[in-house]
Amino acid sequence: MQSVNRLITEFKPKHYNLSLIIDRENRSFDGTVVITGWSSSGKIYLHAKDLSINKIVVNGHAGTAKKLDNDEIEITTEKQMAGEYTITI
Repeated sequence: MQSVNRLITEFKPKHYNLSLIIDRENRSFDGTVVITGWSSSGKIYLHAKDLSINKIVVNGHAGTAKKLDNDEIEITTEKQMAGEYTITI
């Protein structure tokens, strides 16, 4: 079994608000998640196995997702420092 990083060391989620549209016929889904949490370093890493991400907003600013190993993504935005974040994906 593959070892997976403990992403919570960089970003600690506090709350998730998830909205899904499920397409049972095609066995797929679409939706939005809003994650609030705290980053001790300004770095935000999340697991995103088999997900297509169309848009990311971090604290009201456009963000990007960089795919990493082990189904992880790094979310970046223009101003990243320690503090509370609201991420909409």
